Amino acid sequence: MKKKIAAFVSAIALLATGAASMGCLWFLMDEPETSASFND
Repeated sequence: MKKKIAAFVSAIALLATGAASMGCLWFLMDEPETSASFND
C-alpha cells in the first residue's frame, strides 16, 4: 500500500514540475516584455 502511495505522489510531483517548466517556457516565449521587466 505504501509503495502505491509513494508512486502516486512521485508521479504527481513529476507532473507538477513538468507543467511548471512548460508554463514558464510558454510564459517567457509569450511575454518577452514582461520577463524583461522582471529581470530589471
